[in-house]
Amino acid sequence: MGISMNGFDELIFAFDELSEMPDSVLDGMLEAGAKVVERVTRETGESYGVHRTGVTLGAIGHDAPRKTADGKAVYIYPKGSTANGPNKTKRNAEVAYINEYGKKNQPPRPFMRDGAERAAGEAVQQEEQKFNDYLTSKGL
Repeated sequence: MGISMNGFDELIFAFDELSEMPDSVLDGMLEAGAKVVERVTRETGESYGVHRTGVTLGAIGHDAPRKTADGKAVYIYPKGSTANGPNKTKRNAEVAYINEYGKKNQPPRPFMRDGAERAAGEAVQQEEQKFNDYLTSKGL
């Protein structure tokens, strides 16, 4: 009487395929999630009234995925600067910070944090779709 296993070779092959997943797949997953977070953060900013000129919300973007100590990450933030009166410029990140945490006579409008939290479910769905597309391409 022997032990019989069906599909074991296919399972080992599947794990080998997953271990060799190209960086481009992970990058695509991170990019897909970042696009969702950007869109929802802009929408959240609009709902909080962070749109006097629209420059800061329009400047929300992300850099290419980069390696970190924990793997890879993509950073989403307001890029660049905006005109703030004659001969003055202010970094969009600074404007967003003031909106996020408030200042004297200006209550906080935490659109960055709330936007990221609101986007989490949809961002994960988009990332999962990219991963599932990769699995399907490998017949897994």
